[in-house]
Amino acid sequence: MIKTLFYQMEEFNLKRIRNHKNKKNYPLKKTDLYKPVLFKTFITLFWKFYLNLGKTLNRRLILFGVDPKEESDCQFPCQQGNLLLDKEDLLLRYCMMDYQNQENLNDFVVFFHGAGRNEKQWIDKNGFGYHYQKAFLEQDLSPLPVVSISIGAASLWIDQAPYPFCADLESLFINKIIPYFQKKLDRAGKVHLAGHSLGGFNALRLSLKYPDRFPSVMATSPFLSKLSPYTKSFFYRQIQKYPGYKQWFLFLKMILAYSYHNQTNWNLENPFGLLEKNIPKPYIFLSSSKDDLIAFRENIEAFQSLLIEKKIDHFYTVTDDSHFHPNTSAIFKSFVQKLSKEKRKNKSQTHY
Repeated sequence: MIKTLFYQMEEFNLKRIRNHKNKKNYPLKKTDLYKPVLFKTFITLFWKFYLNLGKTLNRRLILFGVDPKEESDCQFPCQQGNLLLDKEDLLLRYCMMDYQNQENLNDFVVFFHGAGRNEKQWIDKNGFGYHYQKAFLEQDLSPLPVVSISIGAASLWIDQAPYPFCADLESLFINKIIPYFQKKLDRAGKVHLAGHSLGGFNALRLSLKYPDRFPSVMATSPFLSKLSPYTKSFFYRQIQKYPGYKQWFLFLKMILAYSYHNQTNWNLENPFGLLEKNIPKPYIFLSSSKDDLIAFRENIEAFQSLLIEKKIDHFYTVTDDSHFHPNTSAIFKSFVQKLSKEKRKNKSQTHY
């Protein structure tokens, strides 16, 4: 019964409801009116069971993600802490690396981890933090401070985020979380975003929506999709190409559809849709891996083709590694080089 409900979720059948209200000749089934409610109720109950009645291991995985097997031996200390968001009843966990930047740059970076991980992904051995620090030091520069944040193993930072978050995460990030770290780091300059996998999706979406706030974004093997989760093609086209991953695409369709609420929100708020808006764009640093996850590289390359078509400034690289252990040295080196150019440009303008 559950699988049947999922398979019949095409656009939540809202097209029939809308057309019926507009008195168009489109048959309205009785079940069309309650399928969206049944679907939403089922997902909420599923998460509540998984979090509250499931095994302790499952609960910990959803709420806290997976720690690094080996932490990095970076020469810069990582300050770990929590930010309790009382009104939303959420606990934000963070790793903050204040590298004591002496380059007169008032900026810092916020990192979104991938699904299943947590804020400590930044300090994986030979991972993101290692390559980031190395890219700066090779240019004889002090790294910009970085804050790696987490509220759960998998989250979409959007408003009206569903259970178990039940909060306007996008507004929360902009109006509370960013100001909190600006004060804590004593930095009021630009905020650059970075992310991996699902975190790359979050970083891209926020920077494309608010380019004035987030002028550059580093997305490593980000999750992207040209197809809408509200159509059958999102599911059926993928399993035709990758029949062994049926359950993965079903779960992904379910979560995206539940989080975005409707087709209109998806069209306007996913990275492909945001590229169509006639507003300034951030500088995009993008990468994929030769051994990336199923359908990831295909969608990343489609996204990069759209960047070229629209003449949007960006950097793109494909690395010789896997999705879960990406070599981010190229993407961070390019970011540092861009910062250096901007610094030299600002310095020459000041002297002039």
